Amino acid sequence: MEFASSVIDGRRLVIVDGAITVLGSHGSRWLTHRAVDQLLGLPEGSTSNYYRTRQALEAAIFVRVCEVDIISIRMVHEKASLYPSDGQGALAIFRDLLSLTSTTQEGILRQRARLEVFLAATNRPNLFELVNIHRREMREALGKVLEAVGLPLSASKLLALEAFTQGLIVDACLHHPKPEPLVLDEALSCYGEFFGALKDH
Repeated sequence: MEFASSVIDGRRLVIVDGAITVLGSHGSRWLTHRAVDQLLGLPEGSTSNYYRTRQALEAAIFVRVCEVDIISIRMVHEKASLYPSDGQGALAIFRDLLSLTSTTQEGILRQRARLEVFLAATNRPNLFELVNIHRREMREALGKVLEAVGLPLSASKLLALEAFTQGLIVDACLHHPKPEPLVLDEALSCYGEFFGALKDH
C-alpha cells in the first residue's frame, strides 16, 4: 500500500497547522489570515502570501487534515498482521484509529477543523469537489486495511461505514475534553453487528 508524500511542507505546513488550530479552537468565524499570523507570531500578511484567499486556506486545511489521518491509517495498516482476521480485528482497528485521530487535543482540533470545512464546502463547488476527492482517498485507504483483516467491503458499503464513523467523530468533538467513556465502548460494540451486516459474501 503506497501513500503520497505531503504536498504541504516548509513554511506552508507551519501556516496550515496554525490555521487548523485557529479553526478547530474557535470556529469558522475566527479563521482569518490575520488570526493565523498572530497565532504564529508572523509578520502581518505572511499567511496571505501563501494562501491568497480564504477558500485556498480552507482547502489546504482539509488536505492537511486528511494527510494526517492517512498517516494514522498507514500506521494501523503496517501492523495489520497483528490483528485477528475477522470482525474482532476490524473492531480493534477502529478503536486504534479513533484513538489516534479523535482522542488527543491535537486530534480533536484537526477533526473540528475538518468538520468546519465540510460545512463550508456545501456552498462552494470547488471546495466541495476537493473534499469529495479526499474523502474517496480516505475510504480507499481504510478499505485496504479492512481487506487485510478479512473484511473486504464494496464502495457503497464503505460509504455506509464512513457515515457511521463520522457520528463517532462528531460525538468525540462535542464531548472533548470531558468524553463520555461509555459512548465509545457502546458504539464500538455495535460495530460487530454493523460489520456483520456489511460484509460481502
